[in-house]
Amino acid sequence: MAWRRRSGSTAEALRRESGAQLLLGVSRYSAPLARLGRIRSAGITGLRFGNVLDEDWQARDRFAVGPDPRRRVRLPDGVACYAVAASRAPGMRSAPPGDGLVSVDSALGRHRDPGRSLQFPQSHCLVAWGTSHLDLLGSAEVHAAIKAWLR
Repeated sequence: MAWRRRSGSTAEALRRESGAQLLLGVSRYSAPLARLGRIRSAGITGLRFGNVLDEDWQARDRFAVGPDPRRRVRLPDGVACYAVAASRAPGMRSAPPGDGLVSVDSALGRHRDPGRSLQFPQSHCLVAWGTSHLDLLGSAEVHAAIKAWLR
């Protein structure tokens, strides 16, 4: 696929945007599989766009095909905000892959539309190289960074 998502979960977006869900629903034999694809929590389907505000998904069909419905959100004033991303790549790259669930750009609040980027200061960002999404929980590097940020 030629596109790169920069916001939200690539896995959730791929499931939805590939059209597989629609194709499964066309046959009475595959329709039960399409229904299985709709058994996900609002939190999981909200990952498609990286929804933050309740208004981003309330009163919407979370399975409907359509444009990104999110309102723009800024980091709060007077609050030190930080971001941690993981990449399965062993070292720095110009376009690093994500951790298997979330792209590096999405985890760091970067978006192709500058108005939707969160603008974390570089010193408030960490990319844990050679790390998967779940490995972030036990990462000594992440733990040390959080400890340093809290000082």
